[in-house]
This record gives sequence, structure tokens and C-alpha cells, in this order.
Amino acid sequence: MKTRIIYTRFWHDNYISELSPKQKLTFMYLITNEKVNICGIYELPDKYIKFDLGLKKIELDKIKQKFIEDGKFVFIDGWVKILNCEKYNRFLGEKNEVAKKKEMSLIPI
Repeated sequence: MKTRIIYTRFWHDNYISELSPKQKLTFMYLITNEKVNICGIYELPDKYIKFDLGLKKIELDKIKQKFIEDGKFVFIDGWVKILNCEKYNRFLGEKNEVAKKKEMSLIPI
């Protein structure tokens, strides 16, 4: 099982505190779902996001557009890139670098 550290200050972050409840949930989901990996770029088609979060297509499209415009995520053909991923998740060491390179080599974009 993968783990992620979520800092308690997350909820008081200036950006997060201005989001709607659905936007907050989606943000948290995008940084903690089971597909998230060490490089912060992973495949996650919209159908899974909509199902897991109970969102309609139009709701998800609006939330994704906001996150794109705000420079938080990039979404391309069912893939997600977390911008600033390394700011809060620094995985150091030779084994982590090897794992990161392996994950990067699997990305078709």
C-alpha cells in the first residue's frame, strides 16, 4: 500500500481554503488516490474520478479547468500531472531515483 503525507496545514492553505467543498474533495483525491506515484504523473481516466467522487461530467470539467488555470494540475488524455509534486513529497535516495526514472519511462506523453 502506498502512503502520502498530508500536512495538517493543508486545510488552512490560502488556495485550498478558497475552494468549494467539491473542489477541495477533488484536489485531495487527485493527490491521494491509489494511482498517484513517486513522479506525480499518473493515468486516471475521468470515469474513475466521476465514479469515486460522485461528480457529473460538467462538474468535473469545471473543476479540472479551474485547477489547470490555477497551475495546480495538468490533464492530458486521461493522465494527470501534479504540478509542484516535489514540494511536499521529496523522495530522496538512490532507490527512489531509480523508481522515479522507471515510472517516467512508462509515461506515453
